[in-house]
Amino acid sequence: MSETLNQETVTTDGRGLWETVARAVRVGRRAVAHHKTETLGACLLVLMAANMLAVISRKTITNDEVVHIPAGYYHLVSGNFQLNNEHPPLVKMWAALPLLFIQPEEPTAPTGEQDNFMERTAGFHARFWPANRAHFASITFWTRIMMIALALALGALIFVFARELFGARAALLALALYTLEPTVLAHGRVVHTDVPAALVYLLFFFTLYHYGQHPTWRRALAVGAACG
Repeated sequence: MSETLNQETVTTDGRGLWETVARAVRVGRRAVAHHKTETLGACLLVLMAANMLAVISRKTITNDEVVHIPAGYYHLVSGNFQLNNEHPPLVKMWAALPLLFIQPEEPTAPTGEQDNFMERTAGFHARFWPANRAHFASITFWTRIMMIALALALGALIFVFARELFGARAALLALALYTLEPTVLAHGRVVHTDVPAALVYLLFFFTLYHYGQHPTWRRALAVGAACG
């Protein structure tokens, strides 16, 4: 009698688990069908990220990254913005955030008044890379990961803004053009200011558009933050 009850319980539990899984699958299908454009857009961004991730560990460092990465780390740890000061510091500091965990060697930057900013910058990165030869792969990999995140954020913003202005199909087309553009794929994975500048320019116009549609203090603050 007890064996029969146990078998019935196992059968009932198995049927309940199967029904739960089937229900979850149905809900997932409905969600995908209802958000088909968003799902396709997410797939494009995932493919873009996969393309960049597959490349960053095989492509050597660029001339600009030789300067930007050490400068960003120096900005973070010293609060001094004199190195590489012809480029805004925020993007370089964003890229250098993972270096706080890697803890690379920190050569002292030249501070002599006779040195101009080019000499100070060149002197620092000329000592930074030899001092961190053992961490070279980790430093370049993780700083580029941070830039890929910004490239993906720009793609998402393009999709959202285009959908508001022109509809879902136009948004998907705009995102496809962005994620397949060779220049974006090449520059979106390196530590530079090009793609981040495009991101904040578009973010400014996105927030300005919303403020023009319905002015509020919150939207005014968003415009000011994007502009800053």
